[in-house]
Amino acid sequence: MNVLKTYRELAGLERDHSGISEEMHDTIAREMDTFNALRTQYVLIITFIFELALILLHDLPQIRRTGSMTGETGLYLLMHIVIALVACTGVLLARKVLTSPESYMKSRHRSFNRAVAFMVFIILSASAVINSLDQSLFSSITVYTSTVLLVSVLVILKPPLNLFVFLGSYTIFAISMFIYTPAHAGMQANLINGSFIVAAAIVVSTSYFKSFSESTAKSVMLREANRQLEIISNRDVLTGLYNRRFFYDFIQQELQYLKRYNDECSLVIFDLDDFKQVNDRFGHTYGDLVLKTFAGILTAHCRESDLAIRWGGEEFVMVLFKASTTDAHDIVKRILTAQEQMTNESEGRTSTVTASAGVVNLQRYSATGIDEAIIQADRALYQAKREGKNRVISAEALPAAEERL
Repeated sequence: MNVLKTYRELAGLERDHSGISEEMHDTIAREMDTFNALRTQYVLIITFIFELALILLHDLPQIRRTGSMTGETGLYLLMHIVIALVACTGVLLARKVLTSPESYMKSRHRSFNRAVAFMVFIILSASAVINSLDQSLFSSITVYTSTVLLVSVLVILKPPLNLFVFLGSYTIFAISMFIYTPAHAGMQANLINGSFIVAAAIVVSTSYFKSFSESTAKSVMLREANRQLEIISNRDVLTGLYNRRFFYDFIQQELQYLKRYNDECSLVIFDLDDFKQVNDRFGHTYGDLVLKTFAGILTAHCRESDLAIRWGGEEFVMVLFKASTTDAHDIVKRILTAQEQMTNESEGRTSTVTASAGVVNLQRYSATGIDEAIIQADRALYQAKREGKNRVISAEALPAAEERL
């Protein structure tokens, strides 16, 4: 085991992944397995077709001519059948990974890498036996060595599995050469040449896996970084609510939907009452606490389909989908009551901050645009301020003269 650890260290595979979450590890593994399954599937389909052609066009006609399935003729057929069956099994396994990667990856004991390694070992070992049988006709070991090299660049074998695959198949190759090869001076050269090819395949396979795993990890981490950046750009840093930028990007599509389907939807603007006095009296740190507390109340009263936004300063916006202004009034009253009952405490200082709100039926403004809806909701909000604060007013309840201001 120390030898394997040293090998992994020399290959650069022993790395500190403390900065990568377990979920990201699973994502990297899933993407590597999916890519490997796709590539392995194509390789094994070609292998199956090739072996089936050899069986039908070479082995079976040879058996009919000799009238016997014993000896080298039968062994040729057996090896080709083994390779064909392994290739067919591998294609089915690869399809399972490709068609349901999520369910396959739920297992903590992912066996795909080991299964691929075992199948490749069987194919290489069968190729080694076939090549040793060919020595009676010609002294080349091209069949085995070309298969080894193709596997090293076409199939992703995770170290140290590639060691067992290539060294194990070479052992079968060497034993087969001694059993089936006629004694000639070229056998020793073939064994030496084969060992060099296998060593090269191990280096290529290890480098390929290392390069592919690093590129996959970088790709996954880059996507995650972009996702986090998008979240940050769409979220208010202090409260964690969506920001105004996200609201405008999001609401344009919703207005088109409301215009087409005539759905009920309400927009609410909140403003914390006398918030400037809170900042002046207790400081901005305490003011931030009040803002975060109110954001938490909004989030707690948001349905899954609703949207809560920090508009700026002490102003907040809620979009209540499939809610009439009457429904919105009920929801907002609960929010204002919760805010009124909330006591903010920090460093021995306590205060109660109320809020006022203006409501507008957003569907009415699906044609005129969101800015007009914001203006009307803002007028309703300031009417609530003038009437004594800590209350909600609907834009539809404003006097007609006020709406024309």
